[in-house]
Amino acid sequence: MIEPDVLTSQKEVKQQLRQNTEAAIESGVFGVPSIIADGHLFWGFDATDMYLDYHRNPNFYADLGLQSIADIPESAIRKQHQVPAQ
Repeated sequence: MIEPDVLTSQKEVKQQLRQNTEAAIESGVFGVPSIIADGHLFWGFDATDMYLDYHRNPNFYADLGLQSIADIPESAIRKQHQVPAQ
């Protein structure tokens, strides 16, 4: 068994975590679980079934009725911030 503090004390592990976090933020991720598939973001446990639908039939979301969802205003937008360099 590897102790968690051994992993977090390694500089490479911390750097990879920072890079992964920044890449996730740039992709629009702001919570977990999040899945990005073909540029589409599926966020939250309740969106898991939507992702599975998309995975089975990516054309399902090309339906014009579903595309109108993209016109609904966002209720929350992530503020841009910078992760401090260590």
